[in-house]
Amino acid sequence: MSQGPKIVITGGAGFLGTHLAKRLVDRYRIKILDLDISANSINYTDLPSHPNVDLVQGDVCDAQLVRRELAGCDAIIHLAALLGVQRVVDNARRTMDTIVLGTRNVLEASCQNGPVRRLINVSTSEIYGNTATHGDTALASISAANEPRMS
Repeated sequence: MSQGPKIVITGGAGFLGTHLAKRLVDRYRIKILDLDISANSINYTDLPSHPNVDLVQGDVCDAQLVRRELAGCDAIIHLAALLGVQRVVDNARRTMDTIVLGTRNVLEASCQNGPVRRLINVSTSEIYGNTATHGDTALASISAANEPRMS
């Protein structure tokens, strides 16, 4: 088990979080906080059994849970978000709660639990609007909020 710095990755059981954790796990202690660990990318890796990984199933919208699970960490990588264009469109309230309230909870916990050396907040690609009209090779542009990206 690594005695290195402790990194918490919210949304860490998803595709991006899993790949990030795989890159960091041999040098750092990793805590993965995710709403749905059982149906996520992490299950296709050896991360759940790795001695440097602590898996916590929970919601970033739960302020007490976030405060407890972020206690004592050196860094936070905040990836928690709803996945999939249609799911985001169909669950607008849940999407906003996760992004706004979840991020607020992470920020408040990072202040309340003492100094966190680094906090990285990653946004969703959905903010860049519809790429169907420009193609994937075009430079990213931000579109109107009422024009969701289509898959």
